[in-house]
Parts: sequence; C-alpha cells; structure tokens
Amino acid sequence: GRVGRTARAGKSGHGTLLLCEWERHFLKEIDGLPVKESQALKDESVLAGHDAAIRAALRTVPKETKASAYQE
Repeated sequence: GRVGRTARAGKSGHGTLLLCEWERHFLKEIDGLPVKESQALKDESVLAGHDAAIRAALRTVPKETKASAYQE
C-alpha cells in the first residue's frame, strides 16, 4: 500500500492505508506513525455483492498503474 502526503502548509491530515492480510508485515516499517487499525473491512461480508462494481472500477485503472503498484 501507499499513503502520500495528506496535509500541506502545517495543516493536519489523515490517510487510509488498505492492506491485505499478507501485507501486515509492512506495519512494522511504519511503527513510528500513529496508525490505528479499523475493523470496518475485516468482515468480508461488507464487500459481498460488490464484486461486479469493484471489477468494473479496476478495469478503468490503466495497466501501467497496476503494474507499478508494488514498484519503488
């Protein structure tokens, strides 16, 4: 996952970082940041019935963007 700058010019801000369960180890790399875990999406039933909408949205993302998602 990636969270970029969320505030500018001394203002506060917040971001949302979505991780798959297998990406939890990344949290160790940002242990100095005030990260709070949300239970909102832990229950997969939240996404039930939205598969088609999610797939349609993903089709609009350029292939190059998808390919670079895990590259530095």
